[in-house]
Amino acid sequence: MVHSTVKAAPSYAAGKVNAAGVVPARIAALTEGVLKAMFTTKLTIAATVLLTTVLIGGVGVVACHTLAGEPQNQPRSKAAQSRKQKPAISKPTIKTEKPPLRSQVLKHEHRVGPIAWGADCKTLVSVTYDDKPTAGAVRLWDLRKGTVKRTLADKDGKFSTYDASVAFSAGGKIIGAAHSVVGDRKLTGEVLLWDAESGKLKHRLEHGTLGIRCLAFSPDSRRVAGGSGGNLGRDIAIVKLWDVKTGKLLHSLKTTDRMAVQLAFSGDGKWLAVMAQDKNAQEVLLWDTATGDMVSTFGQHEVFGSVSFPSAGTILAALTYTGTGDEIKCSLKLYDISTSKLKRTQAFQNTSVRFTGYGGVLSPDGKVMAHAARQGKKTIMTLWDVKSGTLKMTLEDLPPGSYYYLAFSRDGKALAASCGGKTIKLWELR
Repeated sequence: MVHSTVKAAPSYAAGKVNAAGVVPARIAALTEGVLKAMFTTKLTIAATVLLTTVLIGGVGVVACHTLAGEPQNQPRSKAAQSRKQKPAISKPTIKTEKPPLRSQVLKHEHRVGPIAWGADCKTLVSVTYDDKPTAGAVRLWDLRKGTVKRTLADKDGKFSTYDASVAFSAGGKIIGAAHSVVGDRKLTGEVLLWDAESGKLKHRLEHGTLGIRCLAFSPDSRRVAGGSGGNLGRDIAIVKLWDVKTGKLLHSLKTTDRMAVQLAFSGDGKWLAVMAQDKNAQEVLLWDTATGDMVSTFGQHEVFGSVSFPSAGTILAALTYTGTGDEIKCSLKLYDISTSKLKRTQAFQNTSVRFTGYGGVLSPDGKVMAHAARQGKKTIMTLWDVKSGTLKMTLEDLPPGSYYYLAFSRDGKALAASCGGKTIKLWELR
């Protein structure tokens, strides 16, 4: 029976032989049942293997498609098939960038004065000078490399730092700086404008027989304003407004017995706030940039540190100070320029720190104030929450100084500081 069954099985499986004609009917039936059972078992195993393979392969393909962005059901290469290996899954391409800025020190062989951020937050411009204020320059820094990218001066390669000031246009294409031409018993203030990309001098805008202490570009980068810093007792133009493209003078603002300390454009460029100083105190003058008229004043006879428009609305923010020495106290005052009234006052208080000087600055959104302060014997940088007036964060030690030039980046995510030494410190604030 075994011999007959083995002999008949191949033919029967191939469908070529009638099993009943080779072996007895009972044996044929038995053989047919055994073969059907074996075939069914093979089908079950094959189906299980196939399903498992499909599931595993499907997950692999979906994962590859999700990470690498490649289409599903990629055909296996001939080499992979011949080696009977799993298809190679290409690794996703991950773009790597330089780690974000945490803390950085820019070193220079000359002392550093005023600073300003570029629009891309990857460049910084500063005024540097030697012991003689006539031997200075404007430096454009590449923050990714920590080096000076370009040195700027006038057409004769000179730059004077009397009443120095520097600014970057909102679009990042123009650099402006206050420059003084020193002659025989005469000082002429100018605003120099350079192309930030090429370093080419575009315009020399003459302000008058005074140094220029402050600069500001309008938000659309079409206008630039310069404020003189030494006209006490004289009725002359303390602020002039020019067209950046043509260099044409648009308006002049004249006041008696004042000098301009700081300038700030509103978000729509309609208003220019001028922090003006007389012999005793300061006040903020609001200037209509379209007509050249002064429309209102704020905070008469107060001591201001900075003014800004932290939003595109009608609120003017001014940092004011009281006291002297170790008793300096700082407050933020918010004015509604549509009504010329004080809207809110917020004092910044913390018993563990003492403010140094009057050099605070607000972030572009007006939510954070940065200020140099002393904590014991250390000089530190402090960040304050504007809404609550509380100390938000302290940054690493600073070189001791009585006044600091501070500047937030345009996106408010970084802060730069200099104090007349040979370094600039930067912090990432995320």
